[in-house]
Amino acid sequence: MNVTESDRDKKCVELYGGEKSKSFMLHLVRAYALPQNVKPVRKFKEGQRSRCATCGAKLADFEGMLNVGDTQVVTDEMMQELIERVDINHDMVAGNVRIAFEGDETSTCLCADCVKAVNKFAVNACAAGDPVINRTVSSMRNKANGVDDKPKYRYQSSTEVQTIADLPGFRELLAQSK
Repeated sequence: MNVTESDRDKKCVELYGGEKSKSFMLHLVRAYALPQNVKPVRKFKEGQRSRCATCGAKLADFEGMLNVGDTQVVTDEMMQELIERVDINHDMVAGNVRIAFEGDETSTCLCADCVKAVNKFAVNACAAGDPVINRTVSSMRNKANGVDDKPKYRYQSSTEVQTIADLPGFRELLAQSK
């Protein structure tokens, strides 16, 4: 299965356009749009799919790509150094199997080209003024900068301020003005 860049781009648009798949695409944007949150999968978690969530390409974890069977070819230190050097611009492919990438707060895995397609989709949607994507990206930026962008609502009990007359000092000010 040879998936082209335009096929990946179309898939992102298709996912966002679908009624049920729109939330999944927003999830992918939140998980993969910030490059610092995307890293190669060292070892698949139990039950984690070994296929790209968008294009369906076969994926391998980093250990599976470098180690054959029970024979360990690479030490843990070498493995960590290699993982730090691999990013979406330096993809690893062995035959038709590609290295898996995982994003922030997700159990999905994508191939490097689909991570790029999600990034491209988010940038294009922001440039086109899509309010949902703009709000999502803005929320991600605020979270990355430590800003809480959620509105603060507070329940007021009956002993708290209910009217302007209940404000501390208001009655004294009213009495002084007479």
